Amino acid sequence: MTNVNKTILELERGEISTIKSVDGPDKLILTLLKQGLTPGTQIEKKYSGIFGDPIAFSARGATIALRKDEARCLQI
Repeated sequence: MTNVNKTILELERGEISTIKSVDGPDKLILTLLKQGLTPGTQIEKKYSGIFGDPIAFSARGATIALRKDEARCLQI
């Protein structure tokens, strides 16, 4: 059985999930963690830009816009 990691990019608009892990370049991980996007945080996909980038998410009472490469670092 293959363990496939799902990222927040795969959430549908209005769908809520919990961040399981943060993976990627160290500098980007630090930036995401400073924004409060830590494992155990609930996150909701709000909407995306006209061409799908950036994507707005709601977490910890704030709306955070992330580029696709940033969002790929957040596994759910």
